[in-house]
Amino acid sequence: GLPGKEKIDRTLGGGTVFPQQMRAGSTNGLASPSVVLKPQAPVDDAGNRSEVEPWLMRDPVSYSQMRTGVGLKTAIMLLAVQTSILFGFSWTWFMKQRRTENQHVHIQTRALQSSQQTQLQLRDRVSNLSLQLAEGRKVLRAKRDIQKHNFHLKTHRRHILAPYNRVPFRTISRNKPPHWLPGKYGQIHEKTIWSYYYHPTECPTAVNCKLPDYMQLTTETISLNRGSFNFILLHHDHIDWFVHRTELPVHFEMLPLELQSEALMNALLARYGGVALDPSTVLLMPLDAYWHEMIVKRVTFRGYAFRMNGEPWHRPESTVPWFLMARREGIFSSAVRAQVISMGDRKKIYSECNSALGDLIISPILDMYDYNLPRCRDDPTIMANLSCCPDYNHPSWWNDNVGSSLNNTKLLLRDPRDGPLLPFVGLDVELWNTTDSDSKLPHQSAGPGSPLHRQNCTSPSACWQTYVVDRFMRIGTPGEAPLLSFIRITGRQIKAMSKSDILAAKESYFYQWLKMAGYKFSKLKGKR
Repeated sequence: GLPGKEKIDRTLGGGTVFPQQMRAGSTNGLASPSVVLKPQAPVDDAGNRSEVEPWLMRDPVSYSQMRTGVGLKTAIMLLAVQTSILFGFSWTWFMKQRRTENQHVHIQTRALQSSQQTQLQLRDRVSNLSLQLAEGRKVLRAKRDIQKHNFHLKTHRRHILAPYNRVPFRTISRNKPPHWLPGKYGQIHEKTIWSYYYHPTECPTAVNCKLPDYMQLTTETISLNRGSFNFILLHHDHIDWFVHRTELPVHFEMLPLELQSEALMNALLARYGGVALDPSTVLLMPLDAYWHEMIVKRVTFRGYAFRMNGEPWHRPESTVPWFLMARREGIFSSAVRAQVISMGDRKKIYSECNSALGDLIISPILDMYDYNLPRCRDDPTIMANLSCCPDYNHPSWWNDNVGSSLNNTKLLLRDPRDGPLLPFVGLDVELWNTTDSDSKLPHQSAGPGSPLHRQNCTSPSACWQTYVVDRFMRIGTPGEAPLLSFIRITGRQIKAMSKSDILAAKESYFYQWLKMAGYKFSKLKGKR
């Protein structure tokens, strides 16, 4: 009934236990030597007391100590976990920073090494260039000395030979007298297909001549489809039968095969007219329709020139030299005069340009008859050798410096990409498989001016149908020649193959071209 005891009971009834001070405490001045408080069950919200575990009722002091120990352990464990997490994060951040620093050091080390290596290379290159420059100066001085010495020798030799060399014309013309005309002049029909081939060891003369295997096949297609034309494959030892040596460059014998062929075709078309056709051409059908269209339209020259269809061309060239059709004594008389004057005593001319005696001679003449022809120099897609454009090889006639264009000759020009020149130049298309619809085309630039610009096929089989069969079968406008009557060989692989290997690829473009041309394969088997 003491007030202090009631206070203690109420406190314990609320669920709070005071372990030590309850055992030896005093209340209101009354001594209590040994008071042990008995824990009571806590009261819930409804006023009911819940059961208390028996061991807790027996030893409240142990219970209190246990709860204190559990709390301490929990605090220690939480502290340990927090410390571990903090240590883990710290270690991760430290390693990341260290790795980043190592990477920076490595990058800087590599950059320094690369810079040092570049400096060493530049030093070596500068030293090599200095040595080459010094050697070049020595060679240049030696060349000048040789040229000077050669000039004195020529002057001395001419002075010695002056009393004897009284007929320089006969010397140039190979001892031909004045008013001499080639033996075949006046005997060759104007409708003649001209081709020329020469090799110093494989084909020096007409009798001792072995054509490359692929060319044997192409020339047979020309002979087979010549139609009403004659076909003359001219050899080196027969040149004097057809042209005068004064119509050819002075150093004709020293020119490469390409320039020899171009100069000779100019002279032949000037005298006889006809068709100049490269022997590396598969003739699919006769050229009578081409000639007939030229005669009906009263045209003097027919050929192919790039940019005639409005599309740019990335190479510095205009008129193609591998197909030229002309009437006799026409514009090629000017070409003969131009090629002799352009070469002079030189043994080389425009060595960095293609068709130096073809395009560079013919295109300036064509410009005199039509000032509106597309100009090579105005093509923005030409990235190199712009000086090789034939426009730079003659005066600018179109500026009316000498008057209006000539009207005594008509021209018939078309773009070769619309006909015999397939858009796969230099990709060895001759060996593509006509039935292959799975392979992809070789990767090439297809920008404006490139051969593959605007091509719309994705496999060899699709390209065969689009650019060969469709063009070959297409019926043109009445009065115009077919689009595809011949195809020029431009690949390199086929030129190194034997005839048996070429004919073994029966699904190749080239084999199918031979079939389209009517080539008789049984005749070849009989010869074997």
